[in-house]
Amino acid sequence: MIPFPQSEPLPTMKRLTSHVPHPLGGLPEKPVDPAVCEALLTEWFGRPVVLLASGRTGLSLFLRFHGFTRYGHKLQMPHFLSRCILNAVTNHAFPVEPPHPADGVLFYHQYGFPQRTSAVGGIVIEDIAHAFFCQCLHR
Repeated sequence: MIPFPQSEPLPTMKRLTSHVPHPLGGLPEKPVDPAVCEALLTEWFGRPVVLLASGRTGLSLFLRFHGFTRYGHKLQMPHFLSRCILNAVTNHAFPVEPPHPADGVLFYHQYGFPQRTSAVGGIVIEDIAHAFFCQCLHR
């Protein structure tokens, strides 16, 4: 085994700082109320909306709410999913690939690959948080 060479950090890395500017050029005058956002999205989708910190949390809560169990339910999942999504699902359902029968299907548009199918039964979960006002993925 070849030992990894030891090195000192570059002088510019010793005092590394970062700055992320606000996308609108400044801070908003007052914070946006999450209840206002939820009401707007509820009206848009015609269904109740709950804002969460992550889609994985939402996926986990949704499967738990609908009574999915790890070895009692199957969920169809597409290829090209990240490990964190697989981990969220496998706590509550057994993942299978189409066309295997399942209790539901997950459309998760990972890495920009749109997921489509014509034979869907059971629960349909679609995560398109990056473009949910878009009408392009309606089947």
